[in-house]
Amino acid sequence: NHVAAEEYSAIFEQLVEEHRLSPCQMYNADETGLLWRCLPNSTLVGGGEKAAHGFKMNKDRITVLVCANASGTHKLKLLVIGKYKKPRAFKTLMSLPVIYEAQWNAWMTSEIFKDWFFNHFVLAVKENFRKEGLLEDNKAVLLLDNCRAHPPASELVSGNIFATYLPPNVMSLIQPMDQGVIQNFKYFYRGTFVQKLVNSDCSVSEFQSDFNLKDAVYAAALAWKDVKKVTVRKCWRKLWPSIMFCDDSSDEEEFCGFNVRPKHISNIQEIIENVSEKNAVAKLSENDIEQWLAMDKDEPVVEILSDATII
Repeated sequence: NHVAAEEYSAIFEQLVEEHRLSPCQMYNADETGLLWRCLPNSTLVGGGEKAAHGFKMNKDRITVLVCANASGTHKLKLLVIGKYKKPRAFKTLMSLPVIYEAQWNAWMTSEIFKDWFFNHFVLAVKENFRKEGLLEDNKAVLLLDNCRAHPPASELVSGNIFATYLPPNVMSLIQPMDQGVIQNFKYFYRGTFVQKLVNSDCSVSEFQSDFNLKDAVYAAALAWKDVKKVTVRKCWRKLWPSIMFCDDSSDEEEFCGFNVRPKHISNIQEIIENVSEKNAVAKLSENDIEQWLAMDKDEPVVEILSDATII
């Protein structure tokens, strides 16, 4: 809805002025589905694996919530939702580089979201204010889309920290995390995945089955760390144009390189260029890589209700 997106820009401007918000006080969070051990279809088919059909459509999925402020100076720890409360892969771990929650189908729910808001988001924002030398009771606003798992804005208030909602059907147009942040995060994740695959001594299918949830959350945390501050800031450009020039730093080169898909494709090609021709990964074409990078672009993050369930 282009009209609603344009109209909301004026509402957003009013919100910023009314509460005198700086970029470090405005946050956006969004969920994405991640097929965490999905391989390019052709790696298994091309490798002549007998189990190709079973492995190539691997749909093991986790839901990942990414959140950062508009200045890009504060990226919160990822929230990862998996299916199992105590995955075997976590058995020996004392701590994780992400916040981990369990839900039987790895969906986001309103209960999980509220717990994250009050017990993680609010505390992290206040801690960041302290680090930045700001008052702890400063205002902070969390901008959200209309995902069914998000509770009403009236239920997401803690002192001067509160949530506000975008209008329906504008996410792909103006929601910051949808303008390249999640895309960058997934590209970095897949780069790490391919690097691990190339470094392993086993077959492609063996690597895929051995790659566990612990490997996935560590790769995800690393990928999130690799998303640059300037990338986050630039993703607010449609909603908050002045954000691009909110400081004196020169990010010309970073801005010019923002069309990241070709860059990440070439990064993956570099990783696999010295791989033995016997390895199925060596046969990956540019088209294979491109399709793989977008494999889980539209993965659902909440339960899709059937008519029978609704009834």
